Amino acid sequence: MFKRDEGEDDRPARPIDWIAAMAAVMAPVGIVVSLLSDIGYGAASYGRLVGLRESSNQVLGLFMLLGLFCYVFDITRCGLPRPAKVVLGTLLLYAFLGAMLSMSFKYPSSPIIISLAHVPFLLGWCRKRLSWGVGVKQYYELVFGVCVAVCLATFSLWASWVGMEFFAGTNMWVEDTQVVLGGKLADVYATNDVNYTLCNYRSWDVLDLDTRVERLQDCKNGNLTLYLTWGSPLVASLTIGVCAIFCRLRILYIPDATSEGEARVERAKSAVQMVVMLFALLVMTLWLSASIAGASMSLSDTILGFSFAIFTVVILWAALTLDFSALGGDKSRVVKNIRSVSAQSWFLGAVIIPVFFPLLVFFALSFVTQSVRLCSGRAQGHRRMMTPVGSAVWDSLARKNWGKVLPWVCRWALLYFVMSVGVAKLTFIFLSWLNGELEELSFGLVALVFFLVGFSMFLIPVVPGIPVYVTGGIMLGARGQSEPSLGFAFGVSMGVICSYALKLAAVWTQQVIIGGMLGSHVTVRRFVGVDKVAVRAMEQILLEPGLTRAKVGILCGGPDWPTSVMTGILGLSPAQMLLGTTPCIILVVPCVLSGAFMLKQAEGGAWVPLIGVMAMVASFSQASAGLYAFYSFQKVANENYDALAAPRPEHRDVEELAAKMKVQEQTYDDVTHWDNVPILPKLILATAAGVMMASCFLSAMAGSLCWRPFDLGPATEITSKSKVEDPIELGGLGGSALNIVRPLGWVLVAMFGVGSVTWWMFNVWAGRATQRRLKGIKPGAPS
Repeated sequence: MFKRDEGEDDRPARPIDWIAAMAAVMAPVGIVVSLLSDIGYGAASYGRLVGLRESSNQVLGLFMLLGLFCYVFDITRCGLPRPAKVVLGTLLLYAFLGAMLSMSFKYPSSPIIISLAHVPFLLGWCRKRLSWGVGVKQYYELVFGVCVAVCLATFSLWASWVGMEFFAGTNMWVEDTQVVLGGKLADVYATNDVNYTLCNYRSWDVLDLDTRVERLQDCKNGNLTLYLTWGSPLVASLTIGVCAIFCRLRILYIPDATSEGEARVERAKSAVQMVVMLFALLVMTLWLSASIAGASMSLSDTILGFSFAIFTVVILWAALTLDFSALGGDKSRVVKNIRSVSAQSWFLGAVIIPVFFPLLVFFALSFVTQSVRLCSGRAQGHRRMMTPVGSAVWDSLARKNWGKVLPWVCRWALLYFVMSVGVAKLTFIFLSWLNGELEELSFGLVALVFFLVGFSMFLIPVVPGIPVYVTGGIMLGARGQSEPSLGFAFGVSMGVICSYALKLAAVWTQQVIIGGMLGSHVTVRRFVGVDKVAVRAMEQILLEPGLTRAKVGILCGGPDWPTSVMTGILGLSPAQMLLGTTPCIILVVPCVLSGAFMLKQAEGGAWVPLIGVMAMVASFSQASAGLYAFYSFQKVANENYDALAAPRPEHRDVEELAAKMKVQEQTYDDVTHWDNVPILPKLILATAAGVMMASCFLSAMAGSLCWRPFDLGPATEITSKSKVEDPIELGGLGGSALNIVRPLGWVLVAMFGVGSVTWWMFNVWAGRATQRRLKGIKPGAPS
């Protein structure tokens, strides 16, 4: 339709390009605002969608059978012309989307997700069909401008609708608004034989516990639909804002090129760098989701799921739009680093955990498809048990040294378990109990105890700062509220001051005392890699005087204990590190406010959504700082690699220790090479990794079945000192911390225990086998 002219590439954007991009972004957002929110016909739309509930299971089952049939029987290999394949693929896609829409009574967010998911696909279509002649950087700048404009316009419209009289009165999240909107959503509530009057939690005080539990279950989806109908324009605005951030990052990563061949290489390199950066975002998300779980469990799960969704979309974008074959002959430092990292055992161990079970499904389908091809004579000379793609993936995995990869699988699984259970569960239970125990003390004593306990928790490596700040808002806000001479605002202000002072004191202690002590040991300095390019790149950024964005990003966006202790090991200036940490007040304030607002949630109104908003602001602040730090770190490492890799006199003792340990480490690597490991240790290690991966998968996909919901909010029962003592039916733990574990959770803990023990058994065998080898004795069976 659009013939490409010579020399037209890299032309500036035309008005038609702007119009097309604007339409691609505005159309899905317009659907959300007009059809899925109360600004338009949201209540009527949800009412019609829940009418499909009777046929939802049949529609979903039919789609799954149709998709499986097309995949297994190779419909695309049946000689269909390309347009027919496109039509068939489109029909399958929208059959799936239709099935998801029919399940909206169960998953109220699915219509919003489906609508907004069209944005990147429509932009891709516009790029391919209308704007193919626009330069890559110019097109991303165009989309960035469009996304910023739509984001701000959508948010302004929603904010005006919420707060201005122009729309037939204000629509603040208050009881009057909820009652009116609840009446409009009568059909949605009726799916569980309830109405908004019954689901209004303000009327539940007179109900017994059993009725409350039953009512909560019946009203869950209706109340969620109520909130989404009110706030879906805000969700759309934030989603488009994320698209704008992605485009801005893409612009930063695309360097100028002098030729088409060089441009292809640079685009591919920059895309891989973005994928690596977003992988770092996933790791950071584990930390953030565990950190804010006490403020909002649902928001914690949402952030984690949202990050995985973003990463998946970026992977699809990279796979579909970029020519990675251009990297084949490139010898640049960036490509060398990427290849080096992708071959590392720690990287493969991190990747294999989330893809393991989908990979099993892929191998099973590949086997069935190949069996059908062999039986029907369409194997085209390929006689193996799986399809060519499945066989290639299997062969690639078979060449890996699993003796080094599987221990890293166990290490990453251990980290996930510690963060998702140790931090996200036990830390909040302790802080909630402490809050109840301090209820009767004076304001000054509460502030002192909070400072001392918070300071002690900062000395624990895995404990992040966010739950401590949230607790400060609850403790000091509650004490100020209970003393009329002080007031709620004073308590919250003191919570901010104490939390900020606590952070700075902890940074100094972690750096000067802990880091300084550890830095005096050459084994520790070698373990953290002070002579490696990555650590030296971070050191170069931190050595910059004053407040630079990259320096602030590392000190404020990185994990609390590891970052501060590393600065001490490197021997950096404590005054400069404290100066670089001072902007963390931007993180401290929303965390304290999130905790303080929990004290007001019983009053309803805007307090309830403000808890999640403050937690989201805190998460966004730390994630933004961390992402910019990672971007700066990549840039410094790639641009100064040779200088950073050169030997340094101050690291001579580390290099000498590495030389002494080289023989022992090479021997260990040889002993644990998968081809050299006897069958019994192989089974032990495979069992350890398999069980620990299964426990991670169970915790991530069925967390609500394993753990009871719990947050740092105040007690809801008058007789309870803390939320730990609240009845389980009201979100408490019934007086016992162990009640947070559901029956399936104990199974998960047992699985993780079995995996840990078998991993320890393999490590014992490997250590003894290495010592025997070093003594000249051939290793045999595990002892």
